[in-house]
Amino acid sequence: MASSFLLIVDNHLGSQPKKGDPGRNKFQPVTDCAFAPIPIHTWSTALATVDQDPARVQVQYLSPDDQKYIFPEPGIFIATNETRRNTYFTTWQAIEPACIYRLLSSSSSTAHPLSNQEWRDILIGDIPSRKSDSFSARSRSRAQNLLGPAINDLGIEINDVSRTTAPTSFSNTEAQWMLWRLTELNFRFELLSLDRRIGLAGRSNVECQDALRDCLQVGSLLMIDPEHVRTGLYSEDWHSCLPSLLRLWTLMRGWPGAIPPALLDERSVEDYTESDVFLLEDAVARFYTDMFFCYFGRAAIIPARLP
Repeated sequence: MASSFLLIVDNHLGSQPKKGDPGRNKFQPVTDCAFAPIPIHTWSTALATVDQDPARVQVQYLSPDDQKYIFPEPGIFIATNETRRNTYFTTWQAIEPACIYRLLSSSSSTAHPLSNQEWRDILIGDIPSRKSDSFSARSRSRAQNLLGPAINDLGIEINDVSRTTAPTSFSNTEAQWMLWRLTELNFRFELLSLDRRIGLAGRSNVECQDALRDCLQVGSLLMIDPEHVRTGLYSEDWHSCLPSLLRLWTLMRGWPGAIPPALLDERSVEDYTESDVFLLEDAVARFYTDMFFCYFGRAAIIPARLP
C-alpha cells in the first residue's frame, strides 16, 4: 500500500488574504534568470491574466497557512544574491530527505506549510537566534518544531550545514534541476490542497492522493522521476500532452466555478486536433489558476519545463 500523509488545512472562517513578498509579482513568469525552470507559455499566460480582485477571494475557505508552502518556494532562491543562493541550495540538498520524510513518517503524520521567511531561516541555517523580538522567536521556534522530528529521526543537524559545510557553487544546470523539482513538488501539493478544499465531498485524504497520483500518472507524489520532466503536461508534443490534460480536467470536473466552454466539449481522444489541444490546455490552465486564487488568495505555483 502506498504511504499516506496528512496535509493540514485549517479552515478559519473570515480570515483575510495576506500579502506575500512585496516587490515580486508571483503572477508573472520568471524569464530573466538563467537557472529558472522554463515557463510553459499557456500556463504562465493563464496565471498572468488571473483577475486579482480581492473581492473574488472566497474568504470563508481561507486558512492562516494559505500564504505558505509545503516546500520552499522556488522564487526565494532566485530573488537573492549568489552567495546566499549557494547556501540555500547546499542546505536544501542536505535537508530535502527530511522535508520529504516529515510527510511520510508516522511521527510526522501532520505537516504544516512554512512561510517564505521560515524557509529562508531554515535554508540559511539560522533557526536558533539571539534575536529577542517575539516575531523572530516564534518564527524560528515554529520552523524548528515543524522540521524537528524528521531532522532528528534522520540524524541531520540543520545548523551544522551552513556553519561547517562550505556552500557549494552550483552550475545553472544543477540549479535549474533543483528548482524544477521544487516547482513540481509545490505544484502537486497545491493541486492536492485545492482539490481537498473544493473537490467532491466525502473523500478521505488517501482517496484524494490516489486520485491525484492517477491524474499525474506517478507512483508517489513525493518522488520525482527524471523521466517525468518531458512527458505528459510537460511535453511539447500535443499528442503526448492530451491524455494528461484530460485526466487533470477529470480531476477538476467536480470543482465549483464557471467552467470554460472548451472543457464542456467532450469527445474521444482520436477526435482532437492540435488546435483543440491548445484550447483545452488554455482552458485547464485558466480554470486551475483562477480557482486557486479564488480559494487561496494568492498565485499558484504552476508546471514548468526543463530545456
